[in-house]
Amino acid sequence: MPRFKPVKFIEKILLFICFFFYLYPVQFLYMPVSTRLLLAFTGLIVLVFTVTKQANEAKDIFISKNFIRYLLAFAAIIFISAVSIIINGTTDMEFIKYPLSLVFILLAGYLLHFLTRKVYGKINYIVILDFIIAAVLVQVLIALLAFMIPAFSEALLHIQNFSSLEASKLESTTGFRLNGFGSTFFGAGVINGFALLSIAVMVKQPKISGRRILYLSFAFVAILALGAMMARTTLVGGLMGILFLFIPKTSISKRMLKIKTKFFAYMLLIPSAIIVIVFALFPSLAESIENAAAFGFEMFVNYSETGSFSTASTDILENMYVFPDNAKTYIIGDGHYYIKPGDPAYGYYKGTDVGYLRLIYYFGIAGLLIYLMLQYTAVINALKNNPGDNVFRIYILFVFVLLLINNLKGFTDLFFLINLFAFTAIQSQRPKSENSPLFAPGIQ
Repeated sequence: MPRFKPVKFIEKILLFICFFFYLYPVQFLYMPVSTRLLLAFTGLIVLVFTVTKQANEAKDIFISKNFIRYLLAFAAIIFISAVSIIINGTTDMEFIKYPLSLVFILLAGYLLHFLTRKVYGKINYIVILDFIIAAVLVQVLIALLAFMIPAFSEALLHIQNFSSLEASKLESTTGFRLNGFGSTFFGAGVINGFALLSIAVMVKQPKISGRRILYLSFAFVAILALGAMMARTTLVGGLMGILFLFIPKTSISKRMLKIKTKFFAYMLLIPSAIIVIVFALFPSLAESIENAAAFGFEMFVNYSETGSFSTASTDILENMYVFPDNAKTYIIGDGHYYIKPGDPAYGYYKGTDVGYLRLIYYFGIAGLLIYLMLQYTAVINALKNNPGDNVFRIYILFVFVLLLINNLKGFTDLFFLINLFAFTAIQSQRPKSENSPLFAPGIQ
């Protein structure tokens, strides 16, 4: 059994906190910026210090090809946004500002990579996934505690800085929907779904231990169940994760078959045991969470009663498919993202929450394709930084499909998640070959 090392343990806890606040950018009361921006500013300081040191030693600085790909994609987003704004004579700068937020994400991601290497030395995507899954698991457990303990919920709300619109939306869901710490509504479902798909990747690792299978089964059940009570979009990631597990390799491995059998067996046993314990020992707890469960799994409840998988949100979504009525909008958009530029309190332009339509109304199909190419650029960089692993290759393509599906419901941006496997920055040493990335923090 490995010897317990207090210093290393503390380092991992601090690294976990950094990952948590990267995934969930909380803006604490009396803090001018969110936690992700704070990580980004720290990452910038570390990057400048590192590059300066390397430049002094090597006397030569090159720029990563990965970084250039991002810069070109950022420039294309700004260009198509500017064209739409000029042609339409609007002042909505939403996607002019968007690349700046991605730069902050790159800097925050760079800091996470820097700290992870300090703690682990050589890292790979498994280490990154470990922290993502743990952070999401802690988040859904926090959401459960906040739902069950009003005083805890109040304490969390009072240390965060909310707009009046956000506070109103949170208040309207009290009693039937779980809300996390910096994680609410559709955005929570996106990250939860990503985590569920990531758990499937971990289960497909051939050297996984029995204890780890048990942990991943618990994490999957908890994130799926509690995550659905936060946002039903979670179920999309859950279904994709299960589908991913059923994709066979070229040959059937007895060990992998045994691993999957254990995983699914635990998935059945764990919720059964929890339900029995809760109903037997904490009947009031079971009663109070019933409303949240009814919300999270409304489609299944409706199916059992009416034979239809419809929910209140799917009925509303049908009315949000408001398509443009002229060719110009399809080509270059109307230059509007919000009804009132820069103010989400007035709602989205044309009253639609559908991700694809919001992008088309802003800068047309041309802008939509550029946006998807930006997301796919992160996928390509992730694949280049993690070569030779077929499980990861299929996983990251599944992530891109998850992005495409979620945009049917609401605007979905997975750049901040995909980029964790495709870090890119400035490197001061020439690569050994023309094909190798100048800075590949995913695996080194």
